Amino acid sequence: MKQLYIHCGLHKTGTTALQHALSEKRQALLKHHFLYPKIGVPYQSVAQHNLAWQLNRDRRFQTGLGDWDKLFAQFKDFDGAMVISSEDFETTLLKPSRWKAVIERAAKFEVQITFLIYLREPKSYFESLYLELLKHGCGEEFINVFNSVMLTGKLSERESEYGFDYHQIKAAMSSIPNAVLVFRSYSDLIGNSVIEDFEHVLKIAGLLKVSGLATKTINVRKDLNYNLRLFARNRLWSWFGKKDFKAAFSAIDIICKQRQRKLVMPEKLENLFNKRFIKSIQFIEALQLKQVVSDMAIDDTKQSNDDSLLLVDMQRAFSFESHLVIKQIASLISHPDYIRDNSSVLVNKKIQEVVNTWWSWVTLSSRYGGIIKGD
Repeated sequence: MKQLYIHCGLHKTGTTALQHALSEKRQALLKHHFLYPKIGVPYQSVAQHNLAWQLNRDRRFQTGLGDWDKLFAQFKDFDGAMVISSEDFETTLLKPSRWKAVIERAAKFEVQITFLIYLREPKSYFESLYLELLKHGCGEEFINVFNSVMLTGKLSERESEYGFDYHQIKAAMSSIPNAVLVFRSYSDLIGNSVIEDFEHVLKIAGLLKVSGLATKTINVRKDLNYNLRLFARNRLWSWFGKKDFKAAFSAIDIICKQRQRKLVMPEKLENLFNKRFIKSIQFIEALQLKQVVSDMAIDDTKQSNDDSLLLVDMQRAFSFESHLVIKQIASLISHPDYIRDNSSVLVNKKIQEVVNTWWSWVTLSSRYGGIIKGD
């Protein structure tokens, strides 16, 4: 029986690095009887996102990029196993009915499907996911997104869904006939690498990790300045228009000048989140007992080489109040006195007062005794 391995993410679990490795080593995989197809891969991408978009009924789906019919037609004539990957398959994990047609094709062609799902500690996943969504136009306050996830157990954005109840994912996917489920913990990867861990699962050790591109750090979490710019852009675009971007970005540069900070969920919200998703935490802990324990986990939250970063409250940093502070400073630097002579004592004094007050409000210096070591 042929084997089809479907890597389903989750998002923010090293998927981009793994997909680059699979794409770069396509020919090496073929020599070992593994096909990493080009069907379903969008332009300037390296993963089969179009196949996930077809199942998700996503507006980004394009027939010309290839669909499941073309994939199985190619697989029919290939003597070996096939591997496909897209973190956007995550949207289907709580909707197993969407896999019905794929499962029927697999049965027709005598194909065994194995779903590979990497899970990340829920709190860390939510933090990274919120910052990722800022890149794609999200302008919602952090607390509003937090409350929605607490209520529903998932984050919904257009056609996409990101789940945090991992036991429910397992229950839903277990209903798919004859499918094999393989769950892995992102906190406990073999060799501290999703690529090496993936090689272990497929029993192709060493085939992917030699990839120079894949060993680079991909999708590293950006700093506060970058993320505040996205937050302001997304909100100003909707409310006030593009003309305000320049002043807003200059205001953010002033706010963040010579300050390095790590963005984290405040302790109160973290405790609530961990309590809400305790079953998911326990699910991951149970996985770790079955895997090789590593000294450290892959982390996309590294922001700089400084190992003593103060913490910033994500709830307050991405809030209506912070939005108003950015607007206030943008207004001050647009003041005629400031434009004429930006050394204006009165204007600069007012700006500094606003900045200092904001930093006192958002900094979580007491939570870990002022600093946190590492990331």
